[in-house]
Amino acid sequence: MKKLISVLLITVFVFTFSSNTKAQFQIGAKAGLTLSQINSSNPALDTDDLKFKPGYEYGVLFNFTIVPMLLRVQPEIIYFQKGVTYKGDIAGINYTTKTTLNYLHIPINLRLKIPIIPIYVVAGPYFGYALSGKSYLDIGGVDADDDIEFGSDKTLPFDFGINTGVGILKGFGPIDFFVETRFSLGLVDMNGYSSDVTDKNLNIGINAGVLFGF
Repeated sequence: MKKLISVLLITVFVFTFSSNTKAQFQIGAKAGLTLSQINSSNPALDTDDLKFKPGYEYGVLFNFTIVPMLLRVQPEIIYFQKGVTYKGDIAGINYTTKTTLNYLHIPINLRLKIPIIPIYVVAGPYFGYALSGKSYLDIGGVDADDDIEFGSDKTLPFDFGINTGVGILKGFGPIDFFVETRFSLGLVDMNGYSSDVTDKNLNIGINAGVLFGF
């Protein structure tokens, strides 16, 4: 009987320790697809030709408890593609332009778990720094592309904004799986070549990932 009680106590201790530790800290990874635009005030651009540009994101995330079972803070380190596509015609000639911007993207969100149901919401600021970029132009079947040199091309590399999202999370022991959709709005003007024109990032996307409790 004493041995049985000892085993039960050890089991309860291990389970409690694991649950509390998971509640305090998690680390994980995620990946997903993005749709991006650049909100521009340039009057020369035809907004009817403005399209969402597809891209992708992937990276790691960390999760720290503020209020157990309810509120967490979640910083992330993400490789995130942004940009824009314009597609239309000029004097009857079809054209396509694409701008791809590859960022180191660091959101720092609060994650609020909705009681009873497996749904949560996230919101907070993000910081971004452009690692590379490329522009592409196709007019009437004649195409060209070029690397974007941030600074010298008058495209500023730093980005800052807000993001918010909603997700579904399901736990299996110390492991949580989630699927999430998120919206990001840039607040920083990336345009370094004209004081009369502003260019700001806008992104929506969906991602999935996993979190491990320790």
